Amino acid sequence: MSTHIGTSGWGYAHWQDVLYPAGTPVYERLSYYTQHFHTVELNSSYYHWPKVSTFTSWRRHLPEGFVMSVKAPAWLTHAQRLYDPDGGEQAKSIQPDISYPLLLNSRCTFLLAYLLYFISIFSDHLNSRSVCIVY
Repeated sequence: MSTHIGTSGWGYAHWQDVLYPAGTPVYERLSYYTQHFHTVELNSSYYHWPKVSTFTSWRRHLPEGFVMSVKAPAWLTHAQRLYDPDGGEQAKSIQPDISYPLLLNSRCTFLLAYLLYFISIFSDHLNSRSVCIVY
């Protein structure tokens, strides 16, 4: 078993002059981050699901061996409570495709699910999902 140490994001402005050297442009932060850590949680995906082109770009730019965990979107963990992730035909136009992290290939090891306190981790609908449960 391996241990990976990282943070829940990389784009924090207050890390300028702390982790990132003065003058590091925002678009270079992830590249600089990967020189110091080997994993990161994509926390922003909980609030705003990235486009497929963003996942594809990360796959091209993240170094071999780097791991990104992707936080499941709020619509899935809180609104849908993990039921019906495809959302049916009506919801497909407004809900993101949760298969996008698969575009990261080996660089995404799991979909991190931040759940409401009353959802049981033993629910039948969780049995077929590869998720890391965080309360």
